[in-house]
Amino acid sequence: MPLLFAYTHILLTGTPRENIGAIASATLGTVLFSIMSTGCFYLRTKFLECMFLAIAAVLAFIPAIATGIAALTLFAAVFLWQRRHAAPLLPTNPQIEIAAK
Repeated sequence: MPLLFAYTHILLTGTPRENIGAIASATLGTVLFSIMSTGCFYLRTKFLECMFLAIAAVLAFIPAIATGIAALTLFAAVFLWQRRHAAPLLPTNPQIEIAAK
């Protein structure tokens, strides 16, 4: 995160478009890094998922459209992968879900 201050317009010294892009990429990168470092998302992250999230976090900290799209794509892949594996663990009956809360 401190590198963003040196290499981007995160200090809000650029144009409004650059500032919004820098803030968005910093937020996405921080969220991805948090998910990766805690090791929990939908399920406990496996090594390969953790590596994808780490790559996505590094890409997200680079405020460019292409790297942002690549980071979001990797994030979506991990999200869908974990959601698919978590589906058998989720209750199928809505009454059970309401009772569990």
